Amino acid sequence: MIFTETDLQGAYTIEPEKLADDRGFFARTWCQQEFSDRGLDPNLVQASVSFNHQQGTLRGMHLQLPPAAEVKLVRCTQGAIYDVIVDLRLNSPTYLQWTGIKLTAENRTALYIPQWFAHGFQTLEDNTEVFYQISEFYKPDLARGFRWNDPTIEIDWPIAVTVISDRDRSYPDYTPELFSNSLPLDIQSTSVVVDLVPVDSTPPTESIELPAPPQVGLEMYELISKLYPICRSITGDGVRKTLHILQQFIPLELHEVPTGTAVFDWTVPKEWNINDAYIIDPQGQKVIDFHDSNLHVLNYSIPIDTKMPLSELKEHLFSLPDRPDWIPYRTSYYQENWGFCLRHHALEQLQDGEYEVYINSSLAPGSLTYGEYYVPGETSDEILFSCHTCHPSLCNDNLSGIGLATFLAKQLESKPHRYSYRFLFLPGTIGSITWLSLNQHKVDRIEHGLVVAGVGDPGRLNYKKSRRGDAEIDRAVAHILQHSGREYAIEDFSPYGYDERQYCSPGFNLPVGSLTRTPFNRYPEYHTSADNLDFIQPTALADSLEQYLAVIDILENNYTYLNHNPHCEPQLGKRGLYGNFGGKKSTKTREMAMLWVLNFADGGNSLLEIAERANLPFSTLHEAAVDLVASGLLSKINQS
Repeated sequence: MIFTETDLQGAYTIEPEKLADDRGFFARTWCQQEFSDRGLDPNLVQASVSFNHQQGTLRGMHLQLPPAAEVKLVRCTQGAIYDVIVDLRLNSPTYLQWTGIKLTAENRTALYIPQWFAHGFQTLEDNTEVFYQISEFYKPDLARGFRWNDPTIEIDWPIAVTVISDRDRSYPDYTPELFSNSLPLDIQSTSVVVDLVPVDSTPPTESIELPAPPQVGLEMYELISKLYPICRSITGDGVRKTLHILQQFIPLELHEVPTGTAVFDWTVPKEWNINDAYIIDPQGQKVIDFHDSNLHVLNYSIPIDTKMPLSELKEHLFSLPDRPDWIPYRTSYYQENWGFCLRHHALEQLQDGEYEVYINSSLAPGSLTYGEYYVPGETSDEILFSCHTCHPSLCNDNLSGIGLATFLAKQLESKPHRYSYRFLFLPGTIGSITWLSLNQHKVDRIEHGLVVAGVGDPGRLNYKKSRRGDAEIDRAVAHILQHSGREYAIEDFSPYGYDERQYCSPGFNLPVGSLTRTPFNRYPEYHTSADNLDFIQPTALADSLEQYLAVIDILENNYTYLNHNPHCEPQLGKRGLYGNFGGKKSTKTREMAMLWVLNFADGGNSLLEIAERANLPFSTLHEAAVDLVASGLLSKINQS
């Protein structure tokens, strides 16, 4: 066999090495030893055949996730195909690059496709048959895909597409988040080892048991309910309306950044607004109506007013075959396009004929709008809270984050604090990039930060570390979770997700993590109409707020102390510190906390470092430190 590496490292074409004579030829098409010698996966456990009646049939782009990620060996046994692979390996120098190989029954060439390559093909002849050998068994719950004509990847298919399945047509454009659930993660738990689950499975845990919601949880839910009907995007009046409502709760300052403003490698886009959109079927019935759900319209759709046959219309329709009763959420921010999203059941009921298609939108020079609230403290050192405001009627992602950030700001503005606090309400990605570009002179003040999103669902708490990995915010959140007495998960930083990607970019490398409940793309309701007011819970909102306040308590009180009586233990009893603590925590725990603080308060350990070493709750050690300072045994020497 003749192995030739393609432009994409690790992918090979394999040609048969023919031994020919008058009878014809003999050639080997598979050899486990040869594959193994070249470092290629020799374990092929399943074989499949794809038969296609018509020239121009397209299948793709497909990939199966770990723990059942596939290696494929593909060849054409009848007819001809244009076989395409796309490199989705995040660390690859050819990430998101594609290559196409012509495989025919005549040339008998095979294509070796490694794991983490998306695959698809188009038939070049009628009655074409494709033969697959695959390294893993088919797992439908781990199957993923993205759109065959994704404008970012720009695959150049050789001929017009004549046949494509509804599923393949309805796939979204590629984003790393679509495949993020299977990347390596450092998962920890207070009780049991927990596994991450695919997006279309159940959440990582059943709904956790939370107490009845306090009033603040109900008030956050009420705010979210008020914001839920608004059609938001990365720009436009929907964002302004949302921020104006938040101004009823906190004195938010609104900023307008004009279209065309250069922000690092990006440019502030045109402003998008929409008034109406619908599709009318051949019988004159309105089968899709924007006013029924703002998810029905591909976000950032350009205006259109025309009639077209169903076959043409379907190129612009998106549904979820696996969730036929849900409407997907799709966008096209940076590629001018139009489209509609609908329930798959509704898509299947559309009859052939001429359809009236109407989108009354505008895409024109305007501005990007974001909100900012600065709460000054005793020092200019800042704690940053950032949440995205760009999603339309989606509750957990991210009206829950908007609600929590608003009520967190309300609570902080009425309390004394040493840190200053900055709250940002901005569109995802382009918003944080814009703020960082225009506020580089403020960045050095940020000592800690959290991106607030996905805090309303009933799943367990999840923390994604900052890029630094061991920043004070990372340790503070980990400490709260470890002493919460509940199941939780902690993940290392990765360069995909929410706006922590921008704050943690190497040029800034800010200590900003993300504290959520079930992470994005790991609950089936994510980016669908099922992420509604029934999905989030006031109890979960209130619990999330409580955890954020607990983290702030550590950051505000994480001082370094000096023991003024370092030679042996001081006598606590004569100072009223031993054995009699009234209604405070248990005597033994309090005594132990005092001993830990006294022993390690040598001017070199912060209170959080002592709590970590003692494996005691920070709050317990903080109470002990306050009492020791009051007795004259301890003094605060600096701010950590």
